[in-house]
Amino acid sequence: MNLANFQTNIRKAKTNKLKGIKGGDCNVTQCQEAGASSFNPPMRAYYCEQCAINIRSASVRHGEEPFIAVSDIKPDFTFSRPEVV
Repeated sequence: MNLANFQTNIRKAKTNKLKGIKGGDCNVTQCQEAGASSFNPPMRAYYCEQCAINIRSASVRHGEEPFIAVSDIKPDFTFSRPEVV
């Protein structure tokens, strides 16, 4: 990712009312893909499935139990895209 895209995503995140909500956009600033379906309890936000998998993988340290359980990061596709007011 180049610097211009990085800065654009940061600006978008500041005004993105759908970021991190169920059915909205992924809570990862550099992703923000539509269809956030996986809930991350520690952050109280929703993520796209791929970012949720990446968060879980990154949370595994030294063979210890990760702070995000597999059952916490599972897609929930029972939503409709929220309207932006």
